[in-house]
Amino acid sequence: MIYKLIYNLFLFIFIIKITYSCLLEGEKNAVYTSVFEDLEPKSILVHLPLQSSSPDIQLKLIKGEEYVSLDAKERNLILEKSLDRETGSHKFEVVVECKNPSDKFFPHVNISTFINVKDINDNAPEFEQNEYRINVTEELPKGTIVFMDFEAIDIDQEGDNSLVRYKILPGEHSKYLEIQDPFKPIITVNQRIDYEKITNFEVEIEARDGGEPSLSSTAKLFVTVLDTDDQNPVFSHEYYYTNSISNSFFEVFPSPIYAKDGDTLNESIYYELSGDNHNEFLINSNGSIKLLGEEVPSTIIFVHAKQVNKPERESIAILRIANQTSIEFQHYLYSVQISAKAPLGMELLQVKATTSNQNSEITYSIVDDNSNLITIDEKSGKIELISNPSKTNYNIKLMASDGKARTWAQFHITVTNLNNYEPEFEKKNYKFDIKDSSLLGQIRAIDRDSNDTLEYRLLNLNALFRIDQDGMLSVKNLMTLSPNTIYEVIVLAEDSQGHKTFTNVKINSHGGISSGFKTAASILAFVVLIITIAIMIFFVLKKVKKIWFSNKRTQCWMSSGSDQGVIITESFETSKSETSTIRPTNHRTLFESSSPQNQKNDTGIILQKPSSPPSMSTFTSSPSIQVVPSQSPPTPNITSCGNAQLVPVTIKGDKGTGTPTIYF
Repeated sequence: MIYKLIYNLFLFIFIIKITYSCLLEGEKNAVYTSVFEDLEPKSILVHLPLQSSSPDIQLKLIKGEEYVSLDAKERNLILEKSLDRETGSHKFEVVVECKNPSDKFFPHVNISTFINVKDINDNAPEFEQNEYRINVTEELPKGTIVFMDFEAIDIDQEGDNSLVRYKILPGEHSKYLEIQDPFKPIITVNQRIDYEKITNFEVEIEARDGGEPSLSSTAKLFVTVLDTDDQNPVFSHEYYYTNSISNSFFEVFPSPIYAKDGDTLNESIYYELSGDNHNEFLINSNGSIKLLGEEVPSTIIFVHAKQVNKPERESIAILRIANQTSIEFQHYLYSVQISAKAPLGMELLQVKATTSNQNSEITYSIVDDNSNLITIDEKSGKIELISNPSKTNYNIKLMASDGKARTWAQFHITVTNLNNYEPEFEKKNYKFDIKDSSLLGQIRAIDRDSNDTLEYRLLNLNALFRIDQDGMLSVKNLMTLSPNTIYEVIVLAEDSQGHKTFTNVKINSHGGISSGFKTAASILAFVVLIITIAIMIFFVLKKVKKIWFSNKRTQCWMSSGSDQGVIITESFETSKSETSTIRPTNHRTLFESSSPQNQKNDTGIILQKPSSPPSMSTFTSSPSIQVVPSQSPPTPNITSCGNAQLVPVTIKGDKGTGTPTIYF
């Protein structure tokens, strides 16, 4: 009994030991986990909760290698690739083999892990087509279904992520259609669609899911509007008249009677007549009026145009019939061409009507014209221009009446060189920087009128800037501008009709190059001024000197080689020779020409040396040359030279034997 108890206890302990080897905690048979499909690769997918922490346990991945890898040491399953619930499986199984080498009874256990992939909103609804085209008949009542053959599919998991709502996005033509139930792809008419106003349009359909954040896509819906028979026939004119007949058929003005279906269906039209005396006339399918009787009554009848398939679709025009003795213009249509610059009061035309009633007076008038462009003289029919034209074409109805009958004519005016537009500058504001050039740039305005010219003017700062007729803006004088100053100039552009526009021009004077230029110019001007003054002084002094020298020569008190009349070359010394000779200078020439003695003998004159040298002398010491003068030298003939005279000068000496005379 005791042995059996010990055996059972041993067996129990052994089994418990095996149980803690590879079994899961909590006696679970498998591992279950859920992850979102946006889980990043290399993330821990799940941890294997084994009961045993024995290092002898060996783990091996035997299923699910395409999705995960095994971290045997940490006992974690690692995600190896991105999950996509929509393109792959929304769940998969991973099997890990668990071995314990020391366990001889259970060598290994397979552990299954089931992974459920949860959806995220990563797919927007997708339309089957990018654009759809439908035809919609006009005038359908509100709520009429016009399109339901479209759908957007969201492949996300069923729920908010794939629940699609539809709507028509706001746009120019979205008012015509609507989606009443956002969960149903059904488009209905929301507002009256009139073919005469719109023939085709497009809207944009949006499909949006309910995920967070929600995703959406769009598709274009092109709608062609189909015409229906909802319009009455339309006459070419509301009023017709006739006053002439040929082969029983009337000639109708302003054109033959004609009506067509107001819709594009082009239904067939027939005509009927009503009114006084309408039984005397017949109208055919072409709109021609035939006289049934012999005489033409003056009357007014009504012409009815009706659709063949729907006579209730009807229009009425008025036909005035006058007998052949009625009044008529010489021409049914008058046409002139005038310039937009034509002067007011200009005569455009003179119309004339004739009547068979010789005793009647015809009066002229303008009918149903609100332009007030012309006036007509009621007696002469002269038409004059009384206001400036504002458009290129005018059709004016003229009437002539003799008191009993009336007639009409059309007056067509074509206007040339019409100036309807004001000039416009290419820019609202201009900005220029002053550099080393006086030219700033071009300011340009455009005029949409053909063959029109523009004139540019400055409204301020005309003393500083100028603008030519090409819009080229420039500075008059760079020296007059202040540095570091912003000038604002107003430029006007005016066309030939006086239409004006303005623009603002900002001109920035930085003062860099311009200031340096001004400084250099100032220095240059100063240097030029100094040079000019120096040249003037030089020429003035030269002129004064010339006059001074001229006066000296005229009065004979200077030589041509020197400005001194008397040259002292050497002083006398008492120890030297007592005789000196006259030096042949320019003064000697004058002396010789005026002295009779020297005319006979030019060898010289012996001068005795005085006790002291004279203060002035025209001779030099020459001890080697001696000439004995005559005992009594003749008295020279003293002559005049201008205002000067030759004056004898006597030099006295201590041992003089005579009195020499020297002339100056």
